[in-house]
Amino acid sequence: MPGPTFLRDINEARVLRLLKEKGVLSRAELARYLGSTRSTATLVSNDLIKEGLIMSTGEAFVTQQTGRPGAALKLRPEGAFFLGAELGAKEIHLVLINLAGAIIYRETVAHRSTKPNVVCQDLLDLVRRVWSKRLKNSDRLRGIGIAVSALLNNQGVIRKAPTLGWHDFDLKEGLLSKFPLPAFAENDANAAALAELSFGGRVGYNDLCVIHLDLGAGAGIISDRRLVRGYSGLAGEIGHFCFDPAKARRDEELGPLETHLGRNQLLASYHRAGGKAKDLAGLLDDLERNES
Repeated sequence: MPGPTFLRDINEARVLRLLKEKGVLSRAELARYLGSTRSTATLVSNDLIKEGLIMSTGEAFVTQQTGRPGAALKLRPEGAFFLGAELGAKEIHLVLINLAGAIIYRETVAHRSTKPNVVCQDLLDLVRRVWSKRLKNSDRLRGIGIAVSALLNNQGVIRKAPTLGWHDFDLKEGLLSKFPLPAFAENDANAAALAELSFGGRVGYNDLCVIHLDLGAGAGIISDRRLVRGYSGLAGEIGHFCFDPAKARRDEELGPLETHLGRNQLLASYHRAGGKAKDLAGLLDDLERNES
């Protein structure tokens, strides 16, 4: 049975999410959204104020149901910071965001090598440098999330990362466990779906699916605000959908579907149809002009 600390953490996370989505709320409104008593909402919000994560705006907020004014609460953007990294084919991309989700710093570093140990060490060094220079090693940095274009299972093992040339690399052991703060990793499609749910055009939604097209193709699936991983963590790997099981090749880098839908394949089809753009951005520009 969940203990009081677990329940408190859940309620605090829900309050932070509500204030992220709604902007400003009173304690009475928080209680209504949480389905809790006013005293519970007050206790949780007071704890978050003490932790420096939320603050009073100093203005009155009129509660919808009663019409009574209450103290307005909102997120304190500088109350916490997070790092987001992408392990790309040629570069590491890093962003520093505040609690409100605003990007306050970004940096890109080219790979010295695509060997797993070199890329992981470069990311570790980059995180330490940004943490030191931008935040003065503040404990307000609460965690790091890493996106990678890869078949990543539930155990944190990259089964295949074609763009990096990695196979059967234990990302949890080789990278995540070495950070001095909480760290987690997702494949790029799952990360895109989570970002869309929290910061994109689907804030406040419960269900969505993001189709991610690059060299390959993948999907990030959200159901009831939770990421659908499947039994082995590969639920969204639509690029490996096989049209004809008799022709499946277990050693191929790209899946059967993404050999048709991947960036290079789409560009090749577009060029065969007479298109002149040199890259995917040009293709998308052509499509937009044709639609208008």
